[in-house]
Amino acid sequence: MSSVFSQSGPGGVEQTNGSSDLGWWLKADEGVYEDAGSDVAETGDGVYQWNDASGNAIHIQQSSYSRRPEYV
Repeated sequence: MSSVFSQSGPGGVEQTNGSSDLGWWLKADEGVYEDAGSDVAETGDGVYQWNDASGNAIHIQQSSYSRRPEYV
């Protein structure tokens, strides 16, 4: 007998379409930008925006240049 899971959230838990209890999900390897969402961050860049992958669009931004984390 085989099992099929249809969840797309972290660890195969919950959905990422905004319909589940998954409130916020930041991925380390995608959705990280040095501006407001068009220029993907590269090593050494200051992170301006980190997109929420949960489907709820709760993106975070750091507008203060001196407080931006460095993308590595």
